[in-house]
Amino acid sequence: MKQVIRALIFILVVFLIVFCESYSTQAQSFSENFNTLNANNQCDRTVYSNRCWVFKSAEVSNTNAIDGCSVRSSQLSNSTVTPVAGGNRVNFPFEITTPALRITSPASVTFNAAIINTTSNPTLYVIADPVSSTANSFTLATIPTSSAGLTTSSKAFTASFTPPSGDYTIRFGIVGTGGTSRLILDNVFVSNISAVAQPTSCRLAPLPVTLTEFRASQTADGCTVQLQWTTSLELNNKAFIVERSADARSFEPIGSIAGKGTTNQMQHYSFDDSHPLPVSYYRLKQVDIDQHFEYSKIIAMVSRCSPEGLVFQYSQEMHQLDILVNQSTIATPLSVDLFDSAGRRLHSLTVQNAQPMVSIDTTPFSSSFLIIRITDGSGKLLRSQRLFLP
Repeated sequence: MKQVIRALIFILVVFLIVFCESYSTQAQSFSENFNTLNANNQCDRTVYSNRCWVFKSAEVSNTNAIDGCSVRSSQLSNSTVTPVAGGNRVNFPFEITTPALRITSPASVTFNAAIINTTSNPTLYVIADPVSSTANSFTLATIPTSSAGLTTSSKAFTASFTPPSGDYTIRFGIVGTGGTSRLILDNVFVSNISAVAQPTSCRLAPLPVTLTEFRASQTADGCTVQLQWTTSLELNNKAFIVERSADARSFEPIGSIAGKGTTNQMQHYSFDDSHPLPVSYYRLKQVDIDQHFEYSKIIAMVSRCSPEGLVFQYSQEMHQLDILVNQSTIATPLSVDLFDSAGRRLHSLTVQNAQPMVSIDTTPFSSSFLIIRITDGSGKLLRSQRLFLP
């Protein structure tokens, strides 16, 4: 009898484990932040087409309106544009469609959107299309151009999904009243899906984390580097490992911060490096719960916590290299020469008396690796420094 009871308990435990594992697969999410770049540092439309996104009169490209790469609609024509009925569906001249998703209702569709160069005040429609060609579409949201709707600044919107559970594609379509407009769409997030119901030929590889900001600053004394980053979307995010390098090539971990798991709410993180290198390069290694990982961009910081008379400071946002001169320990004038890795001179300047700082615009430089040579008035070499500009 005891053996029978033990066997029943064992079967019950196995059933609960299988049930829990099966049930846990139901609460998945789908995300896309359109940040894949090709060799020319441009967003690659082919990548998203291979992931089963469909673009009608739209493009994938870089834009300053939203950080990174975004999907943009083409300009509206100068004539009135209205939705056109196509069978049981509503078709738009300009639309962007997700892959087919198996959605368990109720769910939500969250995304960032902005409208720029607008003279037509268009309206954005969010439509759910059942994969079955005979079923009607469902309008999830209608967002006009207004202070509470589409503006020139990127804003997050959420559309509630309440149609019956099933396989759907989500379409983002715009219409206007003539003139021109450009829609910026990014950070698309669909909750509560159980599968991606797509053709087997499609490749879907959404990143688990959308990193919207990663920057570095220093304390007043320059002896601590403060790293800060922000995410707008996290999917099974286990942790961020902070890595540092002296040459932007060989990195080592210096700390970690736990992630927030799965969330589509804005999250802010920070990490202090209290023992920075004279020149530190930082990157984030984002690790998800199944140990897959992605690297962030590299940012640079030149420490001001130095007794030396010359300090380099680079601003990645402004593409500007500052050279600080402590004239109580360094005699001026100074000659500053910048070379690329092949030894070609890129820029030269002279630091005059009573000039504590000079700034160099690095935008024209084709090389990310620079060699800075500083000599005094007699030609004596004071500093030769190799820098990598992310």
